[in-house]
Amino acid sequence: MKIALVSFDAFEARSTGYYPPIHLCTIGTALRRAGYDVKVFDYSAPFAGMESLFRSVAEFAPAIVGMTCFTPKMNVLGRVSRELRRFVPESAMVVGGPHPTAWPAWTLEHMPQFDYAIAGEADRAVVEFAEMIEGRREARDVKGLVYRSAGEIKCNPRDQIDDLGIIAVTDRSFLDEYYRSGMYWDLAARSPLDVMISSRGCPYDCSFCFKVERRYRYYSVDHVMAEFEDMRCRGIRSVHVQDDAFTANQKRCLAIADALIAGGYRFDIKVRGRVNSANERLLRRLREAGVTSIIYGFESGSQKMLDVMNKKTTVAQNREAVRITKKVGLACFGEIMIGLPGEDSQTVDETIQFLLETKPIIGFVPVLYPLPSTKVYEDAKLDGTLVGDWTVGGEWPWVRLPWAGEKREIERQAARINRAIQRDPGTVLYFFKSLWRKLLGRRQLRFLSRLALSHLRPAV
Repeated sequence: MKIALVSFDAFEARSTGYYPPIHLCTIGTALRRAGYDVKVFDYSAPFAGMESLFRSVAEFAPAIVGMTCFTPKMNVLGRVSRELRRFVPESAMVVGGPHPTAWPAWTLEHMPQFDYAIAGEADRAVVEFAEMIEGRREARDVKGLVYRSAGEIKCNPRDQIDDLGIIAVTDRSFLDEYYRSGMYWDLAARSPLDVMISSRGCPYDCSFCFKVERRYRYYSVDHVMAEFEDMRCRGIRSVHVQDDAFTANQKRCLAIADALIAGGYRFDIKVRGRVNSANERLLRRLREAGVTSIIYGFESGSQKMLDVMNKKTTVAQNREAVRITKKVGLACFGEIMIGLPGEDSQTVDETIQFLLETKPIIGFVPVLYPLPSTKVYEDAKLDGTLVGDWTVGGEWPWVRLPWAGEKREIERQAARINRAIQRDPGTVLYFFKSLWRKLLGRRQLRFLSRLALSHLRPAV
């Protein structure tokens, strides 16, 4: 039986890069090991020419077409999947990912083009689903399956994989044609680029963050090194490790660094870390292993807001993480957001002060978009401050603050932060000093040119 897994660039080449859909390769690996004929279709070009993707999927003649739904890009997925449905009318279309996990019944109610959804981890569930399509299993026996039956939408209990050791090393051959074409890139990385997810879950409970679960599970060091070796054989130069808490288990983190050093790997690696796990010994070892950049979820420069978010960190820890990271010679990236309850001009001022004093590399600062089933979403809905809600084709909801009757008032505060860091000479100098070797690619220069031109326009 043929199974097509479909991905596309929801930003239509307007972002700072495009990552390979490794999540689909992981699912594809499980299906291929079960004996199915699987192909991953990826598309990165203006949507005006997207019919070529639809036709190539249709020519493959799959019995199953699988896609992934990320809540913030749900409107794009809705448009693309409705059009794809016309090309594969006989295929069983199934959607998985964060949104169906958060709102399983909602997904099928609002996206009738999909026949099924899978909530939660799908490594084993997707094989059970394929067996169901073949007639070898009942729908009620497929873990995490969301399906229509007798006019109702039914949701089966989700799968829970306690031991990630049962999951095979991801087969990246699904994407070989895309690797060869140089499709995957990032503003702050040398090409060719790949990504890795070496753990699942997160041990923390931030109010704005949606996670399937709070347990922190991770692949063995041997598993991780097998993936690195596979990428080395494919000529990959840059690897972004996308774990939310890569540095949380410091013993394991150091073991991976030691293995990279012992194996003579020469990747340009970017990882994500928690500020409360940043220490000089760990970061120096990571740098020796090839890590050149680390990104922290600072979120705010206001202790009041960090407490609202339940970050379990302090502004002092944010500052110390930047200091140590710069001291050992790693490029220090950070993420900031505004718009949670309690935000005001003073907390924004505190965030600007923190950023101008420490000067990490910060991208675009967004206004909070409350994700489904998160604490901040549920609280706002309960107290009546949630404005709008998630729809397949509509705008993102936001949380009304006492001083902001309209979302654009909060957006002005976000713009104030963006302007402050983008016009600060020290921050700009640190950005180019840290990344100049990586910014000389064609795509990188084109993006930076567009960014520079945007600053010549009058501020709104």
